[in-house]
Amino acid sequence: MIENETIQSNYTHSQLLNNDSMEPITIHIDASSKQIPKHPVQFTSEDLRIHLEPIIHKMIASEYSYSFQKPVDSISLKILDYPTIIKHSIDISIIHNKLLLGEYKNPLEFSDGVWVVFNHIWLYNEKTSPIYEICSKLAELFVESIDPVLQTLGYCCGRQYVYLTPVMLCYGKEQCCQILLNDNYYYYNNLEPSRLNLSNDQYRFCTQCFNSIKSDSIFVGDDLTQTLVEIPKSLFLLSKKDLKEPEKMIDCIVCARRWHQVCALHLDQIWSEGFICNTCIREYNIKRKESPYTSSKLPINDLSSQLEKRVNKFLMNEGCQTGHVTIRLLAASDKICNNIMQDCLDNQIQTVLYIPYFDGDYWPIMIENYIEKLDQEDRRKQEVEDLDDPIESEHPVNAFFVIRFHNEIPSHPAVNDINDLIECDLMDTGNVFLSFACDKNYEFSSLRRAKFSTMGLLYELHTSTTEKFIYSCNTCRQQCDIRYHCTICEDFDLCEKCYNMKPKHEHNMERPIS
Repeated sequence: MIENETIQSNYTHSQLLNNDSMEPITIHIDASSKQIPKHPVQFTSEDLRIHLEPIIHKMIASEYSYSFQKPVDSISLKILDYPTIIKHSIDISIIHNKLLLGEYKNPLEFSDGVWVVFNHIWLYNEKTSPIYEICSKLAELFVESIDPVLQTLGYCCGRQYVYLTPVMLCYGKEQCCQILLNDNYYYYNNLEPSRLNLSNDQYRFCTQCFNSIKSDSIFVGDDLTQTLVEIPKSLFLLSKKDLKEPEKMIDCIVCARRWHQVCALHLDQIWSEGFICNTCIREYNIKRKESPYTSSKLPINDLSSQLEKRVNKFLMNEGCQTGHVTIRLLAASDKICNNIMQDCLDNQIQTVLYIPYFDGDYWPIMIENYIEKLDQEDRRKQEVEDLDDPIESEHPVNAFFVIRFHNEIPSHPAVNDINDLIECDLMDTGNVFLSFACDKNYEFSSLRRAKFSTMGLLYELHTSTTEKFIYSCNTCRQQCDIRYHCTICEDFDLCEKCYNMKPKHEHNMERPIS
């Protein structure tokens, strides 16, 4: 059975009876209180066998498990390098014996052992091989079986989650190639980052680009238009992009059950007392405080209010009653869109290579992807000449969202823009936001990760706006409680008093809204 001790006190676990009314009174324990019980959950070997052995039997009965029911015989299978790659081989029979002998202390140890079997198969075999596909199907069967059992035992799930691997670019072919997961590549560790045009810590080349260079040296640099640095090929080391970052696991401070942090929706910055699982919250009547960092508490302005009303009105008219949508404007700045065509005519631009490159723009990225695809597949010259057809017709249809606007309403009054400019470093540009999300592993690839990422972003937005920078007036040298910033001069600010004094500053000044 599962041994999880109860609170030792003079009253019952969840209720007290009032002598006058004889009505049950629920006793809640605050999550930040020192009275939080500490009772690590314990499982007997018999209880683990009862819950987990049916999963073993279900896997063995599957048509996909035959190759994983016994140890790998590398000699008969003629895979002599298997012991050098897989140091400690494991199979379903070993896991079954461990379960029967009571070697597992909790169900997560059992689950981790099964995942080791799958990971060994995926590591040694190519993704296109039949054994890789069979292993993937058996893993799906295991997930369907283990999740309900572990959730019954108080855990979040029995899955292994890893984050998306970061993009790794190759420095060959004008830095268009990408080094994909499980690809081999060559890298050079730069021990002198102070050298001109060689400031990065590491420079990587995919095997195709590296082997295409016939000389004994490679010319490398941050900017290909500047002087490149010659590096001997012998200094490059061979590696494989096979490292995956697993999701962080956290322990319940009451029962020590281990959960995925994303499944738990927990941040230590918000709940400093630690994580408490749903089982303990329910069993010990623990009251967990709500996160104060919600979207509704972010500053509101006229534009966000108008958008929020319109969206919620539309959802209500469509019969959607699931909840209220909150919309906030996080960044707003004045930007001028120049006429690119006129710029090309004035500067007599002859090819697309000389058109200004806008960071994050769709077309340059798509063209680079096409160039990379053409290089990898060695297409014939005729296919290159016909490249404009799929660019103009097929892929844009699949890549773009098509938004159909309502017909213009002539009688609708013009909107007077009363929204102030908003400075927000986190939301300044798309690339700044994406870089931050990548550093924090805030992904939106699934609903569970979208919820966790949204919670983390809301915390960052709330705390970043409370960290005030101290600005000094350039005239009176006093601290600016309210400041006005020059849009032309570099680092020129005035306090409200000096801003209103005459003569006025020669340039336009704006009051930033933090």
